[in-house]
Amino acid sequence: HLANFENTSNWNYQRDRNVAEYAPHVHNASLQVVRNASMDPIKYLMKYFEIKANQETLADVQRVAEDISRLEEAVANVQRREAEIVAMINPPAFILQRYAGEFWSLVGAHLSPITVPYPNYKFQYVSAGGNSGQTVNINLDTPTLDALSETLVQKIRWAKSAAGQRALMTARLRGWIKDRDRHTCQNPACGVSVAVEPNLLLEVDHIVPVSRGGLSEPENLQTLCWRCNRTKGAKMPA
Repeated sequence: HLANFENTSNWNYQRDRNVAEYAPHVHNASLQVVRNASMDPIKYLMKYFEIKANQETLADVQRVAEDISRLEEAVANVQRREAEIVAMINPPAFILQRYAGEFWSLVGAHLSPITVPYPNYKFQYVSAGGNSGQTVNINLDTPTLDALSETLVQKIRWAKSAAGQRALMTARLRGWIKDRDRHTCQNPACGVSVAVEPNLLLEVDHIVPVSRGGLSEPENLQTLCWRCNRTKGAKMPA
Protein backbone atom coordinates (compact mmCIF):
# COMPACT_ATOMS: atom_id res chain seq x y z
CA HIS A 1 0.00 0.00 0.00
CA LEU A 2 3.05 2.29 0.15
CA ALA A 3 3.54 2.34 -3.63
CA ASN A 4 1.25 3.22 -6.52
CA PHE A 5 1.61 1.01 -9.64
CA GLU A 6 0.59 2.40 -13.02
CA ASN A 7 0.62 0.89 -16.50
CA THR A 8 1.76 3.71 -18.81
CA SER A 9 1.71 1.78 -22.09
CA ASN A 10 0.71 3.74 -25.21
CA TRP A 11 0.39 1.30 -28.06
CA ASN A 12 -0.82 3.86 -30.58
CA TYR A 13 2.24 6.08 -30.30
CA GLN A 14 5.70 5.87 -31.76
CA ARG A 15 8.84 5.81 -29.66
CA ASP A 16 9.27 9.59 -29.71
CA ARG A 17 5.86 9.99 -28.11
CA ASN A 18 6.59 7.74 -25.12
CA VAL A 19 10.16 8.22 -23.96
CA ALA A 20 11.73 7.62 -20.58
CA GLU A 21 11.74 10.42 -18.04
CA TYR A 22 15.07 11.50 -16.59
CA ALA A 23 15.11 13.33 -13.27
CA PRO A 24 16.94 13.02 -9.92
CA HIS A 25 14.04 11.16 -8.29
CA VAL A 26 13.29 8.89 -11.25
CA HIS A 27 15.02 5.54 -11.73
CA ASN A 28 14.72 3.96 -15.17
CA ALA A 29 14.89 0.23 -14.61
CA SER A 30 14.01 -3.17 -15.99
CA LEU A 31 10.44 -4.42 -15.83
CA GLN A 32 11.38 -6.86 -13.05
CA VAL A 33 12.86 -4.11 -10.87
CA VAL A 34 9.73 -1.98 -11.32
CA ARG A 35 7.50 -4.90 -10.31
CA ASN A 36 9.72 -5.73 -7.32
CA ALA A 37 9.63 -2.08 -6.24
CA SER A 38 5.84 -2.19 -6.18
CA MET A 39 5.99 -5.21 -3.83
CA ASP A 40 8.79 -3.97 -1.51
CA PRO A 41 8.97 -0.18 -1.96
CA ILE A 42 11.08 0.63 1.12
CA LYS A 43 13.81 -1.87 0.22
CA TYR A 44 14.06 -0.68 -3.37
CA LEU A 45 13.79 2.98 -2.42
CA MET A 46 16.82 2.60 -0.16
CA LYS A 47 18.77 0.48 -2.66
CA TYR A 48 18.33 2.48 -5.86
CA PHE A 49 18.22 6.00 -4.41
CA GLU A 50 21.20 5.44 -2.11
CA ILE A 51 19.38 6.01 1.17
CA LYS A 52 22.02 4.88 3.63
CA ALA A 53 21.25 3.43 7.05
CA ASN A 54 23.16 5.88 9.22
CA GLN A 55 22.52 8.53 11.86
CA GLU A 56 22.37 11.44 9.41
CA THR A 57 19.78 9.75 7.20
CA LEU A 58 17.62 8.75 10.15
CA ALA A 59 17.66 12.32 11.48
CA ASP A 60 16.75 13.69 8.03
CA VAL A 61 13.88 11.23 7.59
CA GLN A 62 12.50 12.06 11.03
CA ARG A 63 12.72 15.79 10.34
CA VAL A 64 10.82 15.39 7.07
CA ALA A 65 8.24 13.14 8.79
CA GLU A 66 7.57 15.78 11.46
CA ASP A 67 7.24 18.52 8.83
CA ILE A 68 4.88 16.42 6.72
CA SER A 69 2.78 15.52 9.76
CA ARG A 70 2.40 19.21 10.69
CA LEU A 71 1.45 20.10 7.12
CA GLU A 72 -1.14 17.31 7.01
CA GLU A 73 -2.70 18.55 10.25
CA ALA A 74 -2.70 22.16 9.04
CA VAL A 75 -4.37 21.18 5.75
CA ALA A 76 -6.95 19.15 7.68
CA ASN A 77 -7.68 22.19 9.87
CA VAL A 78 -8.24 24.37 6.79
CA GLN A 79 -10.53 21.76 5.24
CA ARG A 80 -12.55 21.49 8.46
CA ARG A 81 -12.92 25.27 8.58
CA GLU A 82 -14.07 25.33 4.97
CA ALA A 83 -16.64 22.62 5.76
CA GLU A 84 -17.90 24.66 8.73
CA ILE A 85 -18.41 27.73 6.53
CA VAL A 86 -20.29 25.68 3.93
CA ALA A 87 -22.45 24.10 6.65
CA MET A 88 -23.41 27.52 8.06
CA ILE A 89 -24.45 28.86 4.65
CA ASN A 90 -25.77 25.54 3.32
CA PRO A 91 -25.80 26.41 -0.41
CA PRO A 92 -27.35 24.03 -2.96
CA ALA A 93 -24.93 21.34 -4.07
CA PHE A 94 -24.88 22.50 -7.69
CA ILE A 95 -23.59 25.92 -6.57
CA LEU A 96 -20.43 24.40 -5.11
CA GLN A 97 -20.13 22.04 -8.07
CA ARG A 98 -20.50 24.60 -10.86
CA TYR A 99 -19.97 28.05 -9.33
CA ALA A 100 -17.52 27.46 -6.47
CA GLY A 101 -15.35 30.45 -7.45
CA GLU A 102 -18.23 32.93 -7.51
CA PHE A 103 -19.62 31.46 -4.29
CA TRP A 104 -16.41 31.93 -2.29
CA SER A 105 -15.96 35.39 -3.77
CA LEU A 106 -19.39 36.48 -2.51
CA VAL A 107 -18.75 34.89 0.87
CA GLY A 108 -15.56 36.92 1.11
CA ALA A 109 -13.20 33.97 1.45
CA HIS A 110 -10.58 33.28 -1.16
CA LEU A 111 -9.47 29.68 -0.80
CA SER A 112 -7.02 28.02 -3.14
CA PRO A 113 -6.65 24.23 -3.26
CA ILE A 114 -4.15 23.26 -0.58
CA THR A 115 -2.31 19.97 -0.75
CA VAL A 116 0.73 18.55 1.00
CA PRO A 117 3.75 18.57 -1.37
CA TYR A 118 4.87 14.99 -0.75
CA PRO A 119 8.36 14.18 -2.07
CA ASN A 120 7.91 11.66 -4.89
CA TYR A 121 10.21 8.87 -6.08
CA LYS A 122 9.52 6.92 -9.24
CA PHE A 123 10.61 3.59 -10.74
CA GLN A 124 9.97 3.59 -14.47
CA TYR A 125 10.17 1.00 -17.24
CA VAL A 126 9.86 1.87 -20.94
CA SER A 127 10.25 -0.85 -23.56
CA ALA A 128 12.81 -0.64 -26.36
CA GLY A 129 10.05 0.14 -28.85
CA GLY A 130 8.66 2.84 -26.58
CA ASN A 131 5.06 1.64 -26.52
CA SER A 132 5.07 -0.44 -23.34
CA GLY A 133 5.64 1.27 -20.01
CA GLN A 134 5.06 0.69 -16.31
CA THR A 135 5.63 3.03 -13.39
CA VAL A 136 5.72 2.74 -9.61
CA ASN A 137 5.31 5.98 -7.66
CA ILE A 138 6.36 6.21 -4.02
CA ASN A 139 5.12 9.31 -2.21
CA LEU A 140 6.89 10.09 1.05
CA ASP A 141 3.67 10.53 3.00
CA THR A 142 3.31 9.79 6.70
CA PRO A 143 2.84 5.97 6.43
CA THR A 144 5.82 5.65 4.05
CA LEU A 145 8.07 7.85 6.20
CA ASP A 146 7.09 5.89 9.31
CA ALA A 147 7.92 2.61 7.54
CA LEU A 148 11.23 4.03 6.33
CA SER A 149 12.13 5.23 9.84
CA GLU A 150 11.33 1.83 11.34
CA THR A 151 13.45 0.09 8.70
CA LEU A 152 16.39 2.40 9.38
CA VAL A 153 16.14 1.81 13.12
CA GLN A 154 16.19 -1.96 12.57
CA LYS A 155 19.20 -1.73 10.27
CA ILE A 156 21.36 0.52 12.41
CA ARG A 157 20.09 -0.83 15.75
CA TRP A 158 20.00 2.50 17.57
CA ALA A 159 16.81 2.03 19.52
CA LYS A 160 18.19 3.89 22.55
CA SER A 161 19.91 6.73 20.67
CA ALA A 162 18.31 10.17 20.34
CA ALA A 163 17.86 9.65 16.59
CA GLY A 164 16.35 6.23 17.17
CA GLN A 165 13.89 7.55 19.77
CA ARG A 166 12.76 10.31 17.42
CA ALA A 167 12.29 7.75 14.66
CA LEU A 168 10.01 5.72 16.94
CA MET A 169 7.63 8.70 17.11
CA THR A 170 5.36 7.47 14.33
CA ALA A 171 2.10 9.09 13.30
CA ARG A 172 0.27 6.14 14.85
CA LEU A 173 1.94 6.71 18.24
CA ARG A 174 1.34 10.48 18.10
CA GLY A 175 -2.34 9.89 17.35
CA TRP A 176 -2.64 7.42 20.25
CA ILE A 177 -1.08 9.90 22.71
CA LYS A 178 -3.44 12.69 21.58
CA ASP A 179 -6.42 10.37 22.01
CA ARG A 180 -5.20 9.31 25.45
CA ASP A 181 -4.86 12.96 26.50
CA ARG A 182 -8.29 13.78 25.01
CA HIS A 183 -6.76 16.24 22.56
CA THR A 184 -6.03 18.62 25.44
CA CYS A 185 -2.82 20.49 26.25
CA GLN A 186 -1.32 18.85 29.35
CA ASN A 187 0.32 22.06 30.59
CA PRO A 188 -1.68 22.86 33.77
CA ALA A 189 -1.29 26.57 33.11
CA CYS A 190 -2.90 26.18 29.68
CA GLY A 191 -5.29 23.24 29.33
CA VAL A 192 -6.67 24.34 25.97
CA SER A 193 -8.36 21.62 23.90
CA VAL A 194 -9.86 21.09 20.46
CA ALA A 195 -13.26 21.22 22.14
CA VAL A 196 -12.62 24.93 22.76
CA GLU A 197 -10.45 25.66 19.71
CA PRO A 198 -11.44 23.23 16.91
CA ASN A 199 -8.49 24.30 14.74
CA LEU A 200 -5.93 24.01 17.54
CA LEU A 201 -2.55 22.57 16.51
CA LEU A 202 -1.52 19.92 19.04
CA GLU A 203 1.92 18.30 19.24
CA VAL A 204 3.34 15.35 21.16
CA ASP A 205 6.21 16.27 23.50
CA HIS A 206 8.85 14.19 25.29
CA ILE A 207 8.54 15.09 28.99
CA VAL A 208 12.19 14.20 29.43
CA PRO A 209 13.73 15.36 26.12
CA VAL A 210 15.43 12.74 23.97
CA SER A 211 18.55 14.91 24.09
CA ARG A 212 18.58 14.26 27.86
CA GLY A 213 18.00 10.51 27.53
CA GLY A 214 14.19 10.52 27.31
CA LEU A 215 12.49 7.58 25.59
CA SER A 216 9.59 7.48 23.15
CA GLU A 217 7.40 5.58 25.59
CA PRO A 218 3.81 6.50 26.55
CA GLU A 219 4.72 7.47 30.12
CA ASN A 220 7.30 9.95 28.78
CA LEU A 221 4.99 11.50 26.19
CA GLN A 222 2.38 14.21 26.58
CA THR A 223 0.15 16.34 24.39
CA LEU A 224 0.95 20.05 24.26
CA CYS A 225 -0.42 22.86 22.16
CA TRP A 226 2.14 24.31 19.78
CA ARG A 227 2.61 27.42 21.95
CA CYS A 228 3.43 25.45 25.10
CA ASN A 229 5.66 23.04 23.20
CA ARG A 230 7.69 25.91 21.73
CA THR A 231 8.02 27.48 25.20
CA LYS A 232 9.12 24.21 26.84
CA GLY A 233 11.74 23.32 24.21
CA ALA A 234 14.38 20.94 25.61
CA LYS A 235 13.81 21.89 29.26
CA MET A 236 13.71 19.20 31.91
CA PRO A 237 10.45 18.88 33.92
CA ALA A 238 10.43 20.88 37.14
